[in-house]
Amino acid sequence: MPETYWSAHSDVRVPKACEVSVASASFAFQKRRTALPGSQGGFAADEGKERGRNTVMAFPSHEAAPDCYSPLPVNLAYANRVPVSSGGIVIAEGVEPQGQEG
Repeated sequence: MPETYWSAHSDVRVPKACEVSVASASFAFQKRRTALPGSQGGFAADEGKERGRNTVMAFPSHEAAPDCYSPLPVNLAYANRVPVSSGGIVIAEGVEPQGQEG
């Protein structure tokens, strides 16, 4: 089964306050075996609006990614994040690798 990814992009106005949001969501992410293949590293915005923070999170299945957005810890994180940042999340379903032709 292919992984599914969250691609989160945000501009943080109050960094210290945003740390509370991250801490409150970490339990939900750990419980769902979320991996962070790309987080807070360098980036290039070739198209669209550039955001200050860009994070990619990998989930073990397509069902796990949207399920992680609903629990209380993530809702609390959202409530803490909204007043101090702006941004969005895209959930993208991965695909099974295709065989090599040749």
